[in-house]
Parts: sequence; structure tokens; C-alpha cells
Amino acid sequence: MTIPLGIVILNWNSAGATRRCLDALGPALSVEHETLVIDNGSSPADWDALQSSIRAPVRLERNDANRGYAAAMNQGLRWHRDRGARFFLLLNNDVRPAPGALDRLIGAATARPDIGIAGPLVYTVRGASRALAGSGRIDWPTATTPYDGRVPVEALAERDMLHGCCWLVRAEVVERIGLLDEAYFAYYEETDYGVRARRAGFRLVIVRDAVVEHDEGASVDQVPGLREYAMMRNRILFARKNSPPRHRASTLLHASLWYGPRRIVRGFAHGHWRIAAAIAAGWWDGVAGRPFRLPARPS
Repeated sequence: MTIPLGIVILNWNSAGATRRCLDALGPALSVEHETLVIDNGSSPADWDALQSSIRAPVRLERNDANRGYAAAMNQGLRWHRDRGARFFLLLNNDVRPAPGALDRLIGAATARPDIGIAGPLVYTVRGASRALAGSGRIDWPTATTPYDGRVPVEALAERDMLHGCCWLVRAEVVERIGLLDEAYFAYYEETDYGVRARRAGFRLVIVRDAVVEHDEGASVDQVPGLREYAMMRNRILFARKNSPPRHRASTLLHASLWYGPRRIVRGFAHGHWRIAAAIAAGWWDGVAGRPFRLPARPS
């Protein structure tokens, strides 16, 4: 059976966030779809909570261990690809789409065959604060990905990267360039994929009227230093893989002589020794080309 849209949502020790994300899908989406939730090695208690909160037609699969964001999303992409989905929605479980938001994403991509990946306008929520992420860009000399915090002027704003919390990917993109690079484990895999899609001739656009809120950190904040480790290691990996030689060198210098030491000193100065150590480990693993190491969750 062919369906227009296949949705993949990952859960890692955050069953409550996953349930809220699923509850928000109904008002956001009227297109026929199939939803797959993949539990990525959560604790027994969280797995039990997830099972008890999910009902058909949502499908549920469980991995025995945390395989990483990229590998688990690839698992979902294969599952939907085998069922003939024409679009794939890769959705963080801490995202809440506004009513109609996902219909607007699909409408834009359907009307423009040159759009390979469409993303929404993202508002980042942390506690009581709500901030507009706006448009991101790749700063090639440092391989950083700053956001401008502005609403795009264009209704369909072409960009060189999109926020990774909510992605609508055309099936032809996957057919042509393949799946996410699992070497990243988590973070920068979406930036890398966008670069590959653009080099294959597809456009990346923000659909301005498709709005989502992203409760950033529902999963990653469970492990102090995980975000910092991944961003440091994977920035170096991204530059090595995608940047011209002069920018690979400038990225390494920026990470080694400015960003890394400054963050490490700040971490120790504020008593955040786990974060400081994670940044140092990420720098070393990035420079040495070592595999991703998932820090242990505090007991």
C-alpha cells in the first residue's frame, strides 16, 4: 500500500514528550499518513509508559540500545520506504506543530517538485522562554550553524540548511543520495544531509506559515555534556567531510584555539566539570576521527 506520508518519531526516556507530540499531530495534519514511533533503548519504566500511552494506528518498535538519532531515523526511513511513502517526516518528539502546520509543509513540497526538504518556522521553548530560531546558515570557516532569529521575508525561503527538529523529505531525495550518515550519531547529521541534497540539485526551504514549537532538550538534557560533546566532535567531522581544505583548517583552529578552550575554562569555572570534560573529549574524538562515544546517564 502506498501512502502519501510516513512519519518517524524517536523516543529516548521521554515518553511524556512523545505522547504530547503525537497529540499535536491531529490538528496539524489532515493528509493520509502512517506514524512509526521508535524507542531507542529507553529504560524499562519509560518503555512501559510509552507502550501504555500509544494506540493503533500508530506503530511502535523498540531498539535494545540507543543506536543514535541518525541510525534510528534511518530505521524509520527504511520502514516507510518499503511501504511506498512519497514523503517522510522526521520529527523530534519534543516538537509541537501548530494546527495546520504539517499540511502547509506538504502543500508547499507537493506544489514545488524542486523542493527536496521542507522545514517549518521553529520557535525554541525552554521553560518559560520562547524564542524564534529563524533561518540557519553554515559558516564554512568555522563549520558552525548560527540562526538569525528572524521571520523570513519570503513565504518559501530557500536556505543552505534547515533546523533538524522537523523535516519533510521527498522520497526522491532518499532514492538519490541515500540515508543519514550514522557516523554522526546525533547532531550535524541533518546539516550534512542538507549539503548532500543541495549538491544533488534539490532545494531546502523554510515554509514560513508552518509553525512549530521545539521544547529543546527533552532527551539530550538527560545526559550532562552530551550536546556539547556531540557538537564539538561532529563539527570537526562535518568540516572534514564537506568543507574545502582551507576551511577544514580554519575550523580546526577555531575549535582548538578559541571555542574549545573558552568553553572548557568556563565549564570548570562554573563547576560544570562534566560539560568541560565532554567538550575536551569531543575535540579529541573529532581530531582523531574516533567513533562517537555516548556518555553515561547519571544514576
